[in-house]
Amino acid sequence: MRFKPYLIALVAAFLILIAANYYSYVRMGRGFCDDCFLYFGWPFPVWGEGGFVTVTRVLWAGVVANISIAIWIGLFFGWVSSKLLSGKAVRSNDAA
Repeated sequence: MRFKPYLIALVAAFLILIAANYYSYVRMGRGFCDDCFLYFGWPFPVWGEGGFVTVTRVLWAGVVANISIAIWIGLFFGWVSSKLLSGKAVRSNDAA
């Protein structure tokens, strides 16, 4: 199965991104300020609320950026792991 390292790396990248965004949500401060703006998301903000009337919105550019970063990181680590696990290791006596 050639796609298994890619699948594992993509799932791991998305799980790490989900955990980082959840941690950002938990750490988001909810103070007693009426006109404050709050955001959460890592590495880009994905949600924000604030203002006097408390406007809540999803920041779609941050969602798309975070998903694309997770895909690229997953593809990179899938490629690296597929190269490492390909079984074409150089033997020590063949290198000389």
